Amino acid sequence: MSTGSGKRRLVTRWIQDFDRDGLTEEFAILLETDDLERAKAVLPAEAQRFVAKALSGNPGWKRLDIDLGARPSSSDPNKSNAVVHSLAAMVGDGTGFNSMKLYLDVVEIPAGISVDAELFNPAGCRFEVETFFKAQTGPRPAAQLAQFFALNGRPVKFVPTSEGGLDVQALDMRTGVFQRDMSCLSRCVSGYGDVDEFRDEAAFEVLVAQIRRHLACASGG
Repeated sequence: MSTGSGKRRLVTRWIQDFDRDGLTEEFAILLETDDLERAKAVLPAEAQRFVAKALSGNPGWKRLDIDLGARPSSSDPNKSNAVVHSLAAMVGDGTGFNSMKLYLDVVEIPAGISVDAELFNPAGCRFEVETFFKAQTGPRPAAQLAQFFALNGRPVKFVPTSEGGLDVQALDMRTGVFQRDMSCLSRCVSGYGDVDEFRDEAAFEVLVAQIRRHLACASGG
């Protein structure tokens, strides 16, 4: 159900990864919706996934305190946008050198505005923003083949359309039916989270069949 008239909400993710060699940043749009409550609900689960992945991959790290109000404005992708809800998380070894910061925002935009790289801070994070949009919209080979992934164990497939675009379909883990879910795109492309890519469709279909058999058994079918 929509919670506002004439408004769209974007859930954005901005990650800063600090080590002794410097700073690496990543930007992504996780969701676009007109439902404010749905957008806000994404943030806690995404923060939990971020912390769990960072801690599991970096022994000795711990969750650290972070001041959401002290985020660096110069490279903030939403510096000029209407942020209506935010959440931040930080993990590291406590030395100040090795750490990762996560900033999640719900951004409110007019319904008719174009969602592209120019919507975000062009001075501080142009490369990261453009990298995200290029991964979504091209350039893409005219005859690109489908791609197959498992995202946290959930089958996801990228299916080229006849118009040269790309459709993203994810298996509903309750019904066993593939449904359109563009929010999986950036996570599969960036490798953020537990992502496995299948080299051929046959191996992917084996996973799909296994999940569907499990669902059938669980339902008594």
